Amino acid sequence: MDFIAKLAALVPPPRAHLTRFNGVFAPNATWRAQLTPSGRGKRPPTDEASTGANSGHCGGSVSIVASIEEPTAIRAILAHVAKHGAREKAHYRPAPRAPSAVAA
Repeated sequence: MDFIAKLAALVPPPRAHLTRFNGVFAPNATWRAQLTPSGRGKRPPTDEASTGANSGHCGGSVSIVASIEEPTAIRAILAHVAKHGAREKAHYRPAPRAPSAVAA
């Protein structure tokens, strides 16, 4: 009976969410509405400055182009990035933020 009681405690209640998301896919994330197909999530305030060319929406569908799994290919790519550097300012990276002010 003790074993069955311990096993029953591990069963989640009905209709409980079994997958938890964090980061940009978290329920209250600012960018979630822009990334999910359903458009659910906290929507940022809209203004004319954010709807320009830097908004990141191209209107096309996302598809997997390649999945690199061979260790030698991964090492070659990382060596190239280490030698030549990554792109300085990619369109998908947010602008750097200033460090937070620490009260002394």
